[in-house]
Parts: sequence; structure tokens; C-alpha cells
Amino acid sequence: MILLVALLSGLGLFLGVLAGLAGLILGSIFVVSPFVLLSAGGLALQVLNFLFLFISTIAGGFLGLLSFI
Repeated sequence: MILLVALLSGLGLFLGVLAGLAGLILGSIFVVSPFVLLSAGGLALQVLNFLFLFISTIAGGFLGLLSFI
């Protein structure tokens, strides 16, 4: 039972980190491309990406804590 809880918390944290890394990679691609950055759509994508990174990191940590309790 304890092993299962530890596995679930690890999985939650891993998914959160993975989602955060994916967001970070996407963000760096958008930053590198000046054309995307200059457009209003690029700015909106950056904001959405940051929100996704923020939410996924918190969700991953929260899932990890929740499954640990």
C-alpha cells in the first residue's frame, strides 16, 4: 500500500515536471522565432504557455501531495 502511494506521488510529480518541461521547450521555440514573438498571436501563445507551465507544475505537485497523504 505504501509502495503504491509512493509510486502515485512520484508519477504525479513526474507528470507535472514533464508538462512543465514541455511548456518550457515550447516557450523557448516561440522566443527564438522573432516573427512569432512580434505578432500578437505570439504574445498570446507566450501568456498561455506560461499559464500552462504554472498550472501544470502546481497540479503535479498537488497530485503528488494528494496521493502521498
